[in-house]
Amino acid sequence: MNPYIQQQVENMIDQVDLFAKGCHKAALKDDLTLDVAEQYTIATIERLSDEFIKGLKKIY
Repeated sequence: MNPYIQQQVENMIDQVDLFAKGCHKAALKDDLTLDVAEQYTIATIERLSDEFIKGLKKIY
């Protein structure tokens, strides 16, 4: 595989992971707990992020 494309794929995987972790921390920031709506939102973000990362990893 083209090493430049591979590097971009790896960068995107890192960014998506960072995004999901940042969302989780942001949800905790106001009261240090996750209410039901926040739990649902975070779970959805994590599920979709994982699916996207799996797809990216199939590239190389």
